[in-house]
Amino acid sequence: MDTVMPGLVQTLQALRIRNFRYLWLSHTLSYFIQRMEVLVLGWLVLELTNSPFLVGLIGALRFGGSLIGPLAGVVADRFNRRQLLLLVQCLILVQMGGMFLLIWKGWLQAWHIFAITLLGGVNRAFEWPTQQALTADLVQEEELANGVALINAASNVTSILGPALGGVVLAWFGPGACYGLLFVIGLLQMATLYQIRMPSPMAKGKEHSLWQEIRTGVHYSAHHPLVLAALATAVLINLLGFPLTFSLMPVFARDILAVGADGLGFLTAAVGGGSLLGSLLVASRGTLHQAAPLMLGGTLGWMGSMILFALLPWYLPALLVLGVMGIAQGLSMANIAILILGHTTPEMRGRIMGLRSMAICALPVGSLVAGAATELLGAPLTVLLSGILGIGLMCGIHRQFLRVANPSLTRLS
Repeated sequence: MDTVMPGLVQTLQALRIRNFRYLWLSHTLSYFIQRMEVLVLGWLVLELTNSPFLVGLIGALRFGGSLIGPLAGVVADRFNRRQLLLLVQCLILVQMGGMFLLIWKGWLQAWHIFAITLLGGVNRAFEWPTQQALTADLVQEEELANGVALINAASNVTSILGPALGGVVLAWFGPGACYGLLFVIGLLQMATLYQIRMPSPMAKGKEHSLWQEIRTGVHYSAHHPLVLAALATAVLINLLGFPLTFSLMPVFARDILAVGADGLGFLTAAVGGGSLLGSLLVASRGTLHQAAPLMLGGTLGWMGSMILFALLPWYLPALLVLGVMGIAQGLSMANIAILILGHTTPEMRGRIMGLRSMAICALPVGSLVAGAATELLGAPLTVLLSGILGIGLMCGIHRQFLRVANPSLTRLS
């Protein structure tokens, strides 16, 4: 007990800060809404259209707002971030209230879902970089790694609990009840944002055009090797890493490991549980100075685990490897954010996190390529080649950016 309590206090240290505590609750509720809503949206589209293609399209539309990430980042740097989040949350509540009304009245059609989902993607595009930039505003440098990792851990937990609760409510009470519950959770999220007391606003220089400020963010990234390395790594994992979890896992469950839908759930949960553990490891031990080697090691471990997973035709060993892959994923994801926020000035954080959100656009591209490659080569060879390519590209990122910015990483060459 004497050793457990100090470790727990260390892991949760950022939650001692009042403002961050409320922001963390807001993050958690936001993630919960998103995880639950994606399940309900997919079910509604399938019921209305009976088209798996349109189910996939609705998933892609949720990421469509990432294309305007740089613009959203400029807005996050220009305006009070708490007030901007409150405005975005109001728009999200209108969106969820509209869905509830359409379902309740029996007016819902497929085009309503696509239009509202596209608008929701735009809202989320402004929410994400603003939330991330505000995180760094509310904690000290020595608490940044802990705060970011705790937010990642919340994302991992809600990725399991959100769909589980959504499935139960959907099965027992229907989609209207789901959106009623989402609306209530959205109100709670807004209440947590109201509790945040912003520090004194920083002095801002002369404002330029939106395009010029976007260019300033790109220029800033290009001249800061650690930030550029983190952005490049974010593109890499969305292009080569996440397609396994988001697109190809059902193929492995049915055709390679022969475990069916139940086994698929455990495969996905193994990744989620491992990622949660990785995030908590960063929360308890991570620092800004360790972020670069942990990002490098985590991403290489992620890609290496993919190679090993592709070679395993047995369920239990594959489950174990996916757990290890999840830990590496948690290390990689948390330290990407820590590197960006820790090496970016406060007035630039929104723009750089806006660029970071654009990396999500690589996910649908990677999923499309992975799906086509699976048709031609099979799932195991596709994942094997993705892992090998990922290791090669990550070594290139290390050689080009990380080793230049942090000479201590040379020993990892």
